[in-house]
Amino acid sequence: MIKNALFMAPMTTWSSNADLTVSNEELKYYERRAHNVDYVITGCTFTIRTQQGFPNQFFAGSDDYLESLRSLSQAIHRGGAQAILQVHSPGRMVSPDLQLNPKIDVVDASADFADCLIGTKNRRLGCRATVSFDVKASKLSGFMAA
Repeated sequence: MIKNALFMAPMTTWSSNADLTVSNEELKYYERRAHNVDYVITGCTFTIRTQQGFPNQFFAGSDDYLESLRSLSQAIHRGGAQAILQVHSPGRMVSPDLQLNPKIDVVDASADFADCLIGTKNRRLGCRATVSFDVKASKLSGFMAA
């Protein structure tokens, strides 16, 4: 990691293709913005098919989507930045557009795999604690509430 690096904050674009792959518009969006920063944190993706948080969120939970994710990484690299994929589990905060969809699980908030993965990575990088807005995650060892 670069000292004093500049990060592009993650922003949700709601612009995936209907099949939940990264759209050409989204690729252009990221490539343009990658010219001015060292790292780009993508809009959030989901890894469990039944836990989509909002319409047009791109998917990263299957090898079938690797080409889509590779194209996103390549677009960011062409812009000159490193890519960081933001993994998201919406819990009970599923978009109202999807809450009535029987294929989507609206579940109580919990410390999920992404929280634990982020916490582990941060500890390996020497961080004493990971700050989280997730109430359950903030009670885990190595976490603290925001």
